[in-house]
Amino acid sequence: MAVDSPLREHVPVLSVLLRENGEPLPYLSRVLSRLGVLYAEVSPRLERWVDIETERVFAAYGTPSRTMPPRMSLAPEEPAAQRGAVSAKAQRRRVSYARNTGGAERHDGKVRGLVVRLDELQPQLSQFPRKRAKKAVRQARAWLALRDGRQLSSRQRKRFMREAPENPVVRLENALRAAEEDIKRTAWLEKYESRLRTANKTRSTPSPAGAQADTEDPADRLPGNW
Repeated sequence: MAVDSPLREHVPVLSVLLRENGEPLPYLSRVLSRLGVLYAEVSPRLERWVDIETERVFAAYGTPSRTMPPRMSLAPEEPAAQRGAVSAKAQRRRVSYARNTGGAERHDGKVRGLVVRLDELQPQLSQFPRKRAKKAVRQARAWLALRDGRQLSSRQRKRFMREAPENPVVRLENALRAAEEDIKRTAWLEKYESRLRTANKTRSTPSPAGAQADTEDPADRLPGNW
């Protein structure tokens, strides 16, 4: 419905109040999906979502108004055993990283700084160092996503767990060193090629004195011809 577009977290969806024969609209799931409510057309918990969103409407616009409950997520829930396995693995990674580096907290800022620096240098790199820099940055961002406690989907969490290294600082620093060496090498080659071009151009252009010497007959310099 136009009144609910665009979808905003702090504004309840008024379409949930519309009824047909006393029930929510039969096509409400399609409406919500078009608004941007993820999984609205496939979630078995849509009815509960509608109840909570209705509470949000009355909380926002009732008299007196009150604090709205958070909007319910329709994302599929992971099995408890799978969540426990992922959490245990993440905890092992954090403990291992903290043991290896003396505490992960103080490295967050360094990781972010190295990521920014490598992002800046990537357009200047040749193929292999650029590929290495992209991989290090991707892995570091996965590590940061897990460290930040960001809200992740099940697929994102699994991918980040696969990609996140135990010590991103080492990989970033190695990639940065390779990038800086590549930039220096490229600059030296460009300077060398420029000198070669200048030297070749100089050799290919005859001097005026040389041109005069080529047209003069050596016999004219003999004493008998003076």
